[in-house]
Amino acid sequence: MNPKTTIALITTCLILYLAVFLVVSYSREFERKPILSTKMDEADFSGLYDLYLSSRPDIAGRPWYGDKDAQVTVIAYLDPTSGSSRSFMQEMFPLLDEEFIQSGVVRFYQKSHVSRQDLLAENDNLKYANSLSCVARVRKEVYYGFLLDLFRTDDPGQLDSLLDAHGISEETFGRCLQKGNFPEVLQDVSEVESFGMVGVEPRFYVGIHGRGNTVLDGASYSRLRREILTKKLEIGV
Repeated sequence: MNPKTTIALITTCLILYLAVFLVVSYSREFERKPILSTKMDEADFSGLYDLYLSSRPDIAGRPWYGDKDAQVTVIAYLDPTSGSSRSFMQEMFPLLDEEFIQSGVVRFYQKSHVSRQDLLAENDNLKYANSLSCVARVRKEVYYGFLLDLFRTDDPGQLDSLLDAHGISEETFGRCLQKGNFPEVLQDVSEVESFGMVGVEPRFYVGIHGRGNTVLDGASYSRLRREILTKKLEIGV
C-alpha cells in the first residue's frame, strides 16, 4: 500500500475514534449533569464556568433568608429525608439565625441535596426538592417558613397541612407539580454530582456574596461560626 494512503487511513481512523469518544463522553456528561443541556441551549457560558471551573454554587434567582444586603453568604445543601440535615435545621440553624442572620451579617441560601440516583429513582428526596421549587414559584415570600416547618415536622411527607398553614393553594401547587419543569432542581443535581457531594451532606459554602467560598462538610456549629467570623474580618464588618 502507498505510504501516503496508509497515513491517510490511519488519520481517518484516529479522527473517527476521537469523534466517537467525544460523542460518548458528552452523552455521559449530559446524563450525569442534566442541567448542561439547558445551559447549552441558553448559551449560559457563565453558568457553565461556575459549574466546571469555579465549583461555585449558582444562587441566582434563589430565595434567601435574612437581610438582602448581608455580605456573608451561607449556602447549605440539605435533604429533608436525612437525619443529619434535619439535625442541622432543628439544632444548629436556630443558633445561626439568632447570632448572624437576625443581626444582618449572614444571608442564608438553601439548595436541595439531590443526586442523579434520586432523580432516576423519583424518590421522596426528589419529591421534596420539586415541592420546594413550587413553593418558591407560588409564594416565594413564605419559602423559608415552609422550609423550616418541613424540617421540624415529625412526618415531612404530610405536605397538605404545610401548604394550608402557609396559605398556599393546593390547586395551584398541584398544577405546578404536574408541569414537572424544574431547572433549579436539575441545577442542584448537577452541582451535587460535579462538586463531589454524593454521599456527603449537609454541605455548606461560606463566602462573600456567594464567592470565595470555604467548603464545610457536616460541620459543627463552632466550625461554621468560625468561618463566618473569618469572612466578617475579610470584609471589615
